[in-house]
Order: sequence, then structure tokens, then C-alpha cells
Amino acid sequence: MSLASLRLQTQGGGGNALGLVRSIWTKEGPLAFYKGTLAPLLGVGACVSIQFGAFQLFRRRLEEYREIYPTDAKTNSKSLSLSDFYLVGGAAGLTNSIISGPIEHVRIRLQTQPNGAARLYSGPWDCVRKITQHSGIKGLYRGQVVTLYREFHGYGIWFAAYEGFLSMAMAWEGVKDRRELASWKIAVCGGLAGEALWLGSHPLDVIKSKMQSDGFGRGQKYLTMRDAFRQTWREGRFRGLFRGLVPALLRAMPVSAGTFATAELRDIIPQRVTLAEGCTGKRLEYVALPVAQCPKSATVHMSVRRYHEGLPHLDVGYRRYSNRLALQFLSHSIDQRLAALLSRRHPAVHYANNASLTRFQSRYASTTSGNPETLPPHSKLPLKILLRSLLVATISSHRILLGPSLAILKFLNDSHRTWVFDVQRNPLLHAILKKTMYNHFCAGENRHEVTSTIAEIKRMGFRGAILTYAREIVVDNTTEEESGRGLKEMDSASVIESDAGIDAWREGVLETADMLSEGDILALKLTGAGAAVSEALTSRKPLPAQMESALADVCSRAVERGARIFMDAEQIPVQPGIDAVAIDLMRRFNTKERGAVVFNTYQAYLKSTPDTLAQHVALAHKDNFVLGIKLVRGAYISSEPRHMINDTKQATDDSYDSIARELLSQGYRDYGVPGGKSFPGIELFLATHNKDSVLKANELQQTRAKEGKALIKIQYGQLLGMADEVSFSLLQLADQGVDAKGSESDAPIEVYKCLSWGSLGDFGVHCVEERVMEEAYIFQLIIAGKIEISKSLHRTLIIVRLTRRAHRSLSPHHLNSQSHRASYKTTSSHLTQRPHLTHPPTTPLPSESRHLDGIPDNPPNMAAKGDKIEKIITRLQARIGEGQFYEAQQQTRVVAARYIKAANWPAAIDILYNVAQSLLKAEQGGSGGDLAVMLVDVFKQAELKPDAANKGKLLTLLRLFAAQEPTRKKFIGEIIAWSSKFGEYPAGDTDLHHVAGSLYAEEHDAYEAERHLVLGTKDSAEVLAKMEYVWYKEDDSHTAPLYAARAIFPYLLVGNVRAANTCYRLFASSLSDDNKGLGVQDVSSNSADLRIFPGLPLLNFLGLLLLAIQRGAPDAYKQLLAKYSSNISEVSAWSEALEIIAEMYFGISRPRQSNPLMDMMGSLFGGAGGGGAPQQRRPATRRVEAPAAEGLD
Repeated sequence: MSLASLRLQTQGGGGNALGLVRSIWTKEGPLAFYKGTLAPLLGVGACVSIQFGAFQLFRRRLEEYREIYPTDAKTNSKSLSLSDFYLVGGAAGLTNSIISGPIEHVRIRLQTQPNGAARLYSGPWDCVRKITQHSGIKGLYRGQVVTLYREFHGYGIWFAAYEGFLSMAMAWEGVKDRRELASWKIAVCGGLAGEALWLGSHPLDVIKSKMQSDGFGRGQKYLTMRDAFRQTWREGRFRGLFRGLVPALLRAMPVSAGTFATAELRDIIPQRVTLAEGCTGKRLEYVALPVAQCPKSATVHMSVRRYHEGLPHLDVGYRRYSNRLALQFLSHSIDQRLAALLSRRHPAVHYANNASLTRFQSRYASTTSGNPETLPPHSKLPLKILLRSLLVATISSHRILLGPSLAILKFLNDSHRTWVFDVQRNPLLHAILKKTMYNHFCAGENRHEVTSTIAEIKRMGFRGAILTYAREIVVDNTTEEESGRGLKEMDSASVIESDAGIDAWREGVLETADMLSEGDILALKLTGAGAAVSEALTSRKPLPAQMESALADVCSRAVERGARIFMDAEQIPVQPGIDAVAIDLMRRFNTKERGAVVFNTYQAYLKSTPDTLAQHVALAHKDNFVLGIKLVRGAYISSEPRHMINDTKQATDDSYDSIARELLSQGYRDYGVPGGKSFPGIELFLATHNKDSVLKANELQQTRAKEGKALIKIQYGQLLGMADEVSFSLLQLADQGVDAKGSESDAPIEVYKCLSWGSLGDFGVHCVEERVMEEAYIFQLIIAGKIEISKSLHRTLIIVRLTRRAHRSLSPHHLNSQSHRASYKTTSSHLTQRPHLTHPPTTPLPSESRHLDGIPDNPPNMAAKGDKIEKIITRLQARIGEGQFYEAQQQTRVVAARYIKAANWPAAIDILYNVAQSLLKAEQGGSGGDLAVMLVDVFKQAELKPDAANKGKLLTLLRLFAAQEPTRKKFIGEIIAWSSKFGEYPAGDTDLHHVAGSLYAEEHDAYEAERHLVLGTKDSAEVLAKMEYVWYKEDDSHTAPLYAARAIFPYLLVGNVRAANTCYRLFASSLSDDNKGLGVQDVSSNSADLRIFPGLPLLNFLGLLLLAIQRGAPDAYKQLLAKYSSNISEVSAWSEALEIIAEMYFGISRPRQSNPLMDMMGSLFGGAGGGGAPQQRRPATRRVEAPAAEGLD
């Protein structure tokens, strides 16, 4: 059937399937129907395995996604839709095309070549050889683009149709589990899915067949996929695109039916997974069973429930062996399907019987492998939102893309367009805009879409949503003309008759209010009620009675639903009238018992805002109501009178921050200050995209909470689709506050997203246009953010690449891997990240001298300061002495920026260094750290080398940081990156690493200490060894080798043998001195001294390993492995480290991991194992006399 279909697709002229079959039988014989069968026969196993394996993988990932983001938020449906199955099937097809493309190319060549003596290829191998000789490997992938299209679309239809037919069959039979269906019914569903596959993808298959059967060079007929399509269309129109369909359909039914019927058998067979052998020699088995069959008699059960329907494997049983619980973490020991299951609902796994665990295991029983504090802010964003954010950021930060995009949006925003360009009437245009820009910035076009969006942002951790139905009238300051936004066209009579506008506004706002729930906020634009209301606001006359009634109804509805109301700021002509309306509503609704229900908006870019706010504070004090303040920078700068706006952006920033600071400190003008009037009730909402502003406000609020001072309620908000870094940074701080205390902080961090909703045609395009312009305005911040991410990634690759994962599972006589992570799986130069200690060692570390050779603790200023610089520094330090820390920091930044712009590096460095030092001494870690980071940036701009004087300044500042100051870690990362770029050590200056690591060691932050000390000086080894020993003393005695290895292996992997020996010697000496009963034996020879610990074979192995390395004796190393093989097997995670060490020091090649699939493909295409890839040359053996890098002992 395949041959008949292919011949019909590629031959010219007419003909039918039956006539073609007769012709082939007569001229070429019956065996001709099996031409080219060898290539697909060899590859079909790999193709189908990849196809279904990829499908199951992508399906599980999408199911996990639907657990968090349901298909239908209204019904909370978490089952995959047919469109979901289409995407999953398409992704599986794309994955499969990597192999199926070349295999089908060879098959097509063989099936379409002439018969008899004129044939071109003697077999598949000859075909592959000739194609690669002519066009290389690229020739095998001819037609791959159309293959990708066919595979995605075809297999998307295939899997979606199968799931659809299967659902229909289950509904028809009244069953809920597909395994209850008879096999023949499953086969029928699969056969129908095969028919759907070829009906939907056959035209693409025709184009693919023509391109892959085409000649080479001058004989090539089709240059591109488009060219092949054009010629096929010209020859036969639709008939040409569907030639060969009948044989394809006849073949599809049985093949697809058998495939799916066989694939479904895997759910009938019980799944059994055997875990690694433990020290008892027993094997622990896991059997996946339905709930009803789960053994009730098992001694210990761990619940690993899946929370979505249709998955029967719910419980896991464990047996007890000897007197210990042989329990290994599933995330490392069982297949990744169960690991994903655990991590979805059980981020921390708890032991069922903690009594049988060691103190160390119990301490880490609920430690997770990931540290949420280290994740980037955008880590909480779903993939689709992240991709849309990338699209918007790319457009906004490239002028080449921005100009045309804005022009297109303005063109589409014109309501006088034909239906082709009308986003509301043209379904294709509507779908494109809605799925990209509109959904990124707007909540939806109807109630269902809006509530789904609100539910989604709440699931991401936001407190709630600020929802607005965007209707307003904008006054152009240059022409004094009004233009409506979001209003449908009305005739002149409707504009004069204001009641219609108020009614429409009231209905829209009440509909919006009904979408809110407790804690959400309704944002109102009063000018959306029509010309009559706008006129009343502009002339400061009372609102029409109908509008007052509408406002009362809206406020009452909000109170009923537990929501609040924001009176959005608008342009200067109407703002005084809005202020008066807001104050009047606050008097009625903002009672002391209820709190702030109505908030007024204050724009910091107006010069009059501080005075206006002072007047409203006085009214709140006088009339005894709670003043709701929403503070923004401003949104109408392009149309406001320029003289009423602050002269510079810095002035606006200062105004915004000072207002927020004074309100949070409960001292604004004459209210709340000593000798003044009492501070009234106030609630503050900071609506800003400025990260510095929100972090400063939060820092002040948290500081006041820790000091037990009175607090006002503060919340934060950003627009949907914008400033996600600000929003998620706040959410991270909120999570850290809860994690640190175990309960919510006294100053909770609550973040909102502001959403607009309405039809795409009425206001959606304009809303998108505004948002894109706002993003373009801050595109420099976007670029800076990308640069910062790149720098952070670069630092991570340089510094943290010492090992790639933590210790894996040990036997019961050792440690549980997930909880302690105490062994190593390493690469040739990198060390594993590990969570911080939850219980730091109680034994103090030996004091470590902070004075480095050539670097004094307080280095003198190398450049003599001029009188002017001295006066500036003195003035700024005086402000710090008066307690004006924030003002001193900001003035320092301004002054330093002036000298940086003039390239006066010494002056900028002196100012930043001295003021940062003063702030840090005053325990102002945030402000001082900010200036310290700025100082490092000056070092980079000036391209200064890390000499003694420059390092001395930085180390002096480093030692002044408080241990828990968040800015310190950033400062350390910056100085390491600077020394890496401008110094002689690619991984960063050794002195800086040593001091940073020593500080972390003193604070019992083991992971941070290790990653720096390994790259430190010759004194670092002693500090690391002592730290590991102190840490070990908190655990059981038999775990000593694991802690010793934490210091020894990393040094060996960076070629620092002397440091490794130092660590072993110090650790063994301390262990021997503190444990007289160990029976330690001292063994001496002419060439070496060694301590033997009878009860610690792995520690003996480490000592002998170091001796073998120093002697460069491969035979001795092999003898060691043979002797201690049983002990090493209990610490399976050491295996990779030992393989790398064997290759580095003894020239023993690492064993190649067998890959049957790649081996098969390598043989198929004439290569060796490993997929035909050329064998890589083994690197030369590491000699211990040559250090890995300059500066490493």
C-alpha cells in the first residue's frame, strides 16, 4: 500500500490505484511491493518508541500544568482538551521527525528508483552512502521542513482524534476507565484516528514525497517546499494534492488500529520497579497497583496521591528489613514519572517513621532540593505568559520592531475600516491579536474570561486583582478637544442626553463589580459616564443626581462583595472634581471599623500633589475617616500642561519616595510629628513599576514591624503584563517572610495586578497600543534586566560549576541523600549546590584571620582627596550622623554619577567608598550595600585591576556587612565577577574567594563557604577542613568519610592535590584526637605516613587514594577500587567523581554510557557506536606537578 500510494503521489499524469497495482505486478513482480522495506523495518521500532515516549512525556508535563491552570476555570476541569492532545501529539511528531525524516527519505528513494539494471541504489546502505557523498548529512534531511509540518499536524490530529473517539466510546458504554473497553473497540478508535491522520495531512505528504524523490543538481525539479506546492497545484489543483489518498487510507486503518491496541496494553500490565541494593543485600521493590489492591499489611506507607482523575496508582508500600527502614527517596531512585508526581503535590516528603532515622536525617526530613530564594523572579510565570512577555519585551526594546508595530496598532485602532481590518469582525485578525498582545495586557472580553484570568493570577500568589472597565474622555492640551476611549459611537442627541451615558457606565461598572471577590479592587474612571459628568467635573459643579445614585450603588455593591474601590486619576482639568467626589465617598464609606473602601489616586509627577495630599490628610483628621491613598507617578504626561509637572524624572522619583516614606513613618507635614496633631487613619497602595520604590517602602515597613512600631496598611500593584520582575520580586519576599517565621509576618506583603477588560474592538487595541508604548518608554530597563541576567548566568557558570548535583541515597547505616546531600556527583571542575543548614552547628569555628598578606584591613586612600571631595564626603557623613540615611544615599548616587560621567574615577571611588563605609557602620545594610555595588560598577567602568589597594577597599566593605543582609550576596557576586574579568584568575581572585568563604564558614553557611573556599588561597583548605569537621560532629560518627569527601573531592577535581592532602590530614587528625576509642593505627614507611581507621573503611580509601594520586600509580588505584568496591557501592554518587579522578590522574578512560538507539542508528548509517559520531580523542592524563590554573596550589 505504501508503494502504491507513493507512486501515485510522485508520477505525473492520470491513473488510479488499481491500474497502478496491476502494472507493478506485471512489470516488476510481486516482490516489488516490498521495495525499500529494510530501512523502515529497521527504524520503525525507534520511530514508534520515540513517538509514544515523547507523547507520554509531553502529556505528563501538560497534565502537571493543568493541575495548576485548569482547562476550564469555571468548572475547575483539569482534564486535557482535544486541543491539548493536538499540541501534545504535534510535539511528539516533531520529536519523531528527527529520525523518521531520513528513514522515509531512504525508503522513498528506493521505492521510486527505476527497476532492473537501471536502478540507482543497490540497497539502503548504498542509498545513504550516495546521498551523503553528494550532499552530506544535510542531503538525508531533504524535505525536512515539510516533514516537520506533516509530523506536527498529522500526529496532532492522530492523537487528538484517538482521544476524542475513545471518549465517545467510553461515554457510549457508560464507563470511566478506558481499560474497561474491549480491545476491539480500542482498535476501532485507533483505526478511525489513522483515517483522520491521512485525511488531514495527505497534501503535506504529497509535497514531502515529491521533494524527497526529486533529483540532484541539474535534475532537481523542486527547489523549495513552496515551489513544489506551486507546481503540484498547477498540474492538478486539489486532485494533485490528494493523489494516492485511497491506498493511504486503506493502509491507515489496520496499522493505526494495531498500534493503539498494542500501546494500551501497557496499562494492563502491573508496573514493577526495583530499587538499588542497600547495605543489607536485600532488594526493595515498588509495585504500582490500584488503590483497592494496595497491601494493607505493609509496615510503612507513604502517600503519593495524584489529585486528578483517571490515574489509579495512588499508594506506595515499603517493607522493613533488619532493624532499619530501608527507605530511599523516590525522586532519585524510582522513574521520573513518580518523581514528578511527588513534586507536584508534595514539595517536601516527610518520613512515616522518624524514630528509625538518625538525628541528621530527622533534621533534614522535610528539606527540599530547591531553594526558592535563589530562583529568578520570573520562575513563577507559566510558560505561555513568559513567552508572551519575551515577545513584548523584544518588540519594545528594538526600535526597528517598535515603529511598525505601533503603526499597525494605530491603523487597526481606527474604527472607520473595512471588515478586513476590523479586529471585531475579522475572525482571523481578532484571533491573532487576542492570543498575543490582548491576552498579555487585558483580562478578557467577557465574564468567563475575566474570572479565569483573575483566578490564574491568584494561583500565582497575588492577593487579588484591580479590575477596570476602561472608559474615559481624554482632553488634548494642545487642541482642547475631547476624544472618547472605549465608547461606542453615539449620535449628537445621545451625547447631549447624559442619562444614556450614565446608564451605560453604571451597567458596565456593576457588571465589573460582580466579577470581583473578597479582597479584589474595582477601579473607576468617572469620565467614562459621558459628557455631562465630564462637564460637571471640569466646572467643579455637583454631579448629576443620576450619577450620584450610580456611585452609591457601585460602592454598596463593592462593600457587599468585600471589594474596594479606586478612583482613578485623570487629567488636570477634571482631577479637582474627582478629588472632591472621592473625599465625599470616603466620608460615607471609610469608617474606622470598615477601613478604607474608597481610595483616591495621587500623581507624584504633579508639583501640587504633596500639598493636595496634605489637605486631604487634614480632612481625614478633622472628619475622622480613613484616608485611602493610591500613589502613582502619573499617566498623562504627554497631554498635561508642562509647567505643572516636575522638572525632572528624578524630582518625580524623590517626590514619590518621600511621600511613601513619610506616610509609612506616620509623620506627614504637621500630623504624627512631635508637637503636632495626631496621625489620622490611612491605608496606602503603591501602584508603581519602579522596583527601587517598592523595595524601599517594604524595607521601611518590615523594619518598623521588627521594632514593634505602629504600622499602616500597605499594598502594592502593577499592570497586567508589565513589571513582572517587580511583582514577583515582592512575592518572593512575601514567601521568604512566611518561610522564615512559619507564619505570616506582622507586615504582610500583598501584591495586586491591575487588569482592564472589554471587547477587543471597543478598547482592546487602544489598550494594547498604550501598554506597548509604556513598555517602549522603559525599554532601557528591559535591556538592563537582560544584561543583569546574562551577568548573573555568567557568574553562575564560572563560580558555581564545581559539581552538578548533591549526594544521592545511602544505605540505612549512612545518610538519606535527599535530606543531607553529603556526597558528590561532579564534573571535572565543579561542585554541587546544597541547601543551607537548617540547624547550624553549635560548636564555634576556630577564628580565621581576616588579614591577608599585602592587604591591610583598612587600606589608605591611594589618591589624595581634594578639598572639594573632602567637603562632599564630610557633608554626606554628617547627614548619616543625623539619621538621614536615605537622603545621604540618594545624594551620594547623584554626586558620584556626576563624577562618573566626567570619567573622574578617583573622586567617584573616594565618595562611594567612604559613604558606603559610614552607612554600613551605621547598620544601614541596604543603603550601604547599594553604594558598595555601585563602587564595584565604577571599578568595572574604569577597568581597574584587582590589586592590593582595590581589593582592600572591597574587603573592608565586605566585613562591615551584617550576616543576614541580602545585599551582601550580590556584592560578593559583583566583586568576584569584576576580579574574574580584570584579574588573572578566570574563576575570580583567590583572596576575595578566601575572605568570602571564611565569613560564610564563621556563619555556618556551608554551601556558600565551600563554593568560595575551593577557589581560595593556600589558607582556604584549613578553613574548609575545620568547617566540615565541625559540621560532621553534629552527625553520627560513621558519617565522617562523607564530610571529609566534601572537602577532598572538589580540590582533586580542580587539580589542587596539596589542598586535598591538607584537608584529609586536618580532618583525620581532629577525628583521631577527639575519638580515642576508634583504635586508630599509624602506618609509616619511607615514602608516606598514614592513619588507618578500622571502623571507617571509606575514610581509609580517601587517604590511600591521595597516596596513589601522588605516586601516579594506576595499578594501585585499580587495587583500591577492587578492595573497597563493596563500601564504595553504598555511596553510589561517588562513582562519577571517581571516574573523572581516574581519567585526570591515571589516564583511565571513563566508561561510555551505552545508548541502544544511538548504537542502532550508528550502525544503520555506517558509523561506529554512539550514533555514528566520530570518537572523541581522550584528553591527556593530568599530572599532579602541573596545577589546573595559575593561582591554584
